[in-house]
Amino acid sequence: MCQQSVIRGSHLLRMTLTTRALIIAGAYFIITALALHFVPNPDGFDVLAALSGTIGAVGTLVTYYIFRREPNRKNSFIFLNFGFFFILLAISPHASVFSRLFNTFNQYSSFFTFQYLTSVFYFVLTAAIGYLVIDTLFREAATIVKYGVVLGLVGLLFVSYFSPIYLNSKYLYATSDIKDFSTISRGIKQLEGEGVKEITPELVANRISLPAWRGEENIGTLHEAAEINRIRQVAPYFEGNNFVLLVYKPLFLAVTYMNVACVFLILLFFGYQYRKDPPQGAYIEKIAFVFLPYASLEILHNYGYVLSIEFDIYVQLHNVGLYLTLANLLLILLFFSLRLSFISSIKGEFYEQELVSDFEHISRWRDSIDNLVVRYFLDPKTFHGRLLAPREAKSKA
Repeated sequence: MCQQSVIRGSHLLRMTLTTRALIIAGAYFIITALALHFVPNPDGFDVLAALSGTIGAVGTLVTYYIFRREPNRKNSFIFLNFGFFFILLAISPHASVFSRLFNTFNQYSSFFTFQYLTSVFYFVLTAAIGYLVIDTLFREAATIVKYGVVLGLVGLLFVSYFSPIYLNSKYLYATSDIKDFSTISRGIKQLEGEGVKEITPELVANRISLPAWRGEENIGTLHEAAEINRIRQVAPYFEGNNFVLLVYKPLFLAVTYMNVACVFLILLFFGYQYRKDPPQGAYIEKIAFVFLPYASLEILHNYGYVLSIEFDIYVQLHNVGLYLTLANLLLILLFFSLRLSFISSIKGEFYEQELVSDFEHISRWRDSIDNLVVRYFLDPKTFHGRLLAPREAKSKA
């Protein structure tokens, strides 16, 4: 009788969480859609931003309950880290709205919000994935040691790629590309003021002198042929909104590198899983796996930005890519939800506790996805590990 009551209580809990998630998703989407409608983004992405933020809001709720109910306290920190990822995903659309409202008082409001929120978002994502990997490699290490290693490694990357925008808030407007753009612009305006109808790179080169750059360091002056070639390179950015691509290029290149680090960390995670086959909570491996296409898509999006010249074409391609990213985010949310459902069940809680106390005698938890993979893609005769190998029975004292 008592067991039946516990089971009914577990079902009620899941129904309550589902109801809460649906209410939060609906309310968040409506509020965000209204905010984006009355304060539209000139660059677009409004509906997609609202959908992405909604996933972030629901993901925040799910990770909160995972953190509270996680049977293995060490695993709870993994989900705490990903909780910050979902929080930033949820607040991004609203941060964008508020920054545009403050543009009246500070024309750089949206610019500052975007560059700093972007940098923090990818720091949190890389740190969350990094902690998952470090936790797997050094399972018995103290939590504070794991965080120390992660913050040290990810912090080093972050400082290497993003420190310029923290040392100079308008760094993106002071890069070598932007300085060349400004110099060429002055030459073009001089020619236009003189009434020249057909402005060519050669005519512009006669009016200006472009520096030679080594990174962001001025090391001399370009000779005539190199100067003309440089003017041709920069010329397309004078059309339409193409200038925006030139401004944000260093930021998106830094984001690309951070996502490359994420991909490397995930591959390291699975390489270690394959070699050592350590005990792992249910669905944690699948959560790591679905972040692989997410980080890969982010590399394509952001490096595509770096290589783009036509802003309007980039926006169209980026919109298409965002649909793939949204589908990936839904998949990520699905596996977080499955983790919550599993640890909220009696068998899930028992399995996770046994995994901590006696993992040598427990095989890896298999769901329908695992069974499908085992049935069609793995050969038990050649593949050995927790997924297939039966564990030895506990010895009786």
